[in-house]
Amino acid sequence: MTELIDISKSQLTSSLTYSLCTDSISSFYTDTTLAATNVGASSLGRVDTLSGPPEPACPPKTAQKFTQEYQSSCSSVNDLCQDLTNGDLILTRMCQKHWSPYARKYDPLKAGSIDGTDTVPHDKAVSRAIEAHYEPPRNLKSKPERTLFVGRLGSKITKHDLKECFSRQGDVLSVKLIVDVVTGLPQGYAFVEMKNVEQAHRAVSRLHDVSLNGCRIFVDFECGRTMSGWKPRRLGGGFGGKKESGQLRFGGRDRPFKKPILPVYNQ
Repeated sequence: MTELIDISKSQLTSSLTYSLCTDSISSFYTDTTLAATNVGASSLGRVDTLSGPPEPACPPKTAQKFTQEYQSSCSSVNDLCQDLTNGDLILTRMCQKHWSPYARKYDPLKAGSIDGTDTVPHDKAVSRAIEAHYEPPRNLKSKPERTLFVGRLGSKITKHDLKECFSRQGDVLSVKLIVDVVTGLPQGYAFVEMKNVEQAHRAVSRLHDVSLNGCRIFVDFECGRTMSGWKPRRLGGGFGGKKESGQLRFGGRDRPFKKPILPVYNQ
């Protein structure tokens, strides 16, 4: 979540300060617009990774147009001061309007925070994720918008088991069970490609947390190729986690963000 800027009337005494304020507003709007138009848009609306039902995208305004409209509505610096000090803070309104319990792009620092507002890493793994470089599996040929990540798989679960399970929700085009390149042993997760986005949504809603050969599987949309900045769990990122590990990650299906308490600005 973008940090809100506490600016008093005395600070807004020049056109330079005014420009800086509107630049900050513009920058925030750019972030939310880019997030809304991220990879995964379909006829169903935006397909957020690890986000459950799709939600409509933000209005297709550019940051420049938004800033110009906001500037034109403020006839003077005093008008901007009034907006900032009335509890009518424009950034607050925008944060509330565009807030989502699910991450639109991956930021390890925000994922490590229950409400996405942390400014410093709270555990070493977050720092490791920030510094890490990640590339999705190169041999993954499926279409990312209809590919599902399936985790928590037992060592005895096979490609056949996965195909049989997911075929009940639609046509399975491919199953990629990830194994260790040295030992050949399964790594506990796989990628399943459905025929279309509708079937992928159906599989997520009906198969997440069901039991497969004694394992309660995790099912959601792939993140590696659809979510900007993605870092997997093994690099200190990911979503979810167990309380006892001390490395919870928020913004995903298992642990959505809690809505932050925004400050009230009064004169």
